[in-house]
Amino acid sequence: PSVLDRTLADLGIGTFDTVAVARETMPIIEALGLFLDRRISALPIVDKDGKLTDIYAKFDAIVSGHTAAGQA
Repeated sequence: PSVLDRTLADLGIGTFDTVAVARETMPIIEALGLFLDRRISALPIVDKDGKLTDIYAKFDAIVSGHTAAGQA
């Protein structure tokens, strides 16, 4: 079959069993630590019920840091 007809799981694309997530209440410093420790570029943000509410990406952290530095 064509590669385009195969699933992401079949092709080994993505993470399916040890996904790092951030809770809405997680301090930013912990989320940044996950980026470094897990060598990831984005974190799903979940609510208290485990429902996806947003995605926090490294780019978001860069923009936040740049904005905060400008306000100092």
